[in-house]
Amino acid sequence: MTVPLPPRRGTLARLGSLVMAAGVVSSLVACGASGTLNGAGASFPAPIYQRWFQDLAGKGVRVNDPSVGSGAGVRQFISRTVDFAASDVPMHGDDIAKVTQGVLPIPMTAGAIAVAYQNKWNAERGAEQDVQPDPL
Repeated sequence: MTVPLPPRRGTLARLGSLVMAAGVVSSLVACGASGTLNGAGASFPAPIYQRWFQDLAGKGVRVNDPSVGSGAGVRQFISRTVDFAASDVPMHGDDIAKVTQGVLPIPMTAGAIAVAYQNKWNAERGAEQDVQPDPL
């Protein structure tokens, strides 16, 4: 079954997805399930995933998840060489249609990237110059 992400999701729906994912993993661990899961994908959330996988390893579940990039992870998932893929962007309809075993997108993390730059225009005029950004 293919389950694409809806265009907009509320906080409650995202929380429900996260709880569902945690429940699935907890159920596997509680039932004594052990084994290895293989994944691939995004490098941005890799540090938190590695921490989570370390916790699972202590419960008998091993996860191999090299951070090869979102696109590579999706390609490997489509070709069925991995059990799951991490991607910074939800899969598009064309890619979802290629997955014969179905897709269940689960939002796992969120993050931001900050960009810093030197404002030479302001630096040349001195620190007393107060430049206010335009309101959005």
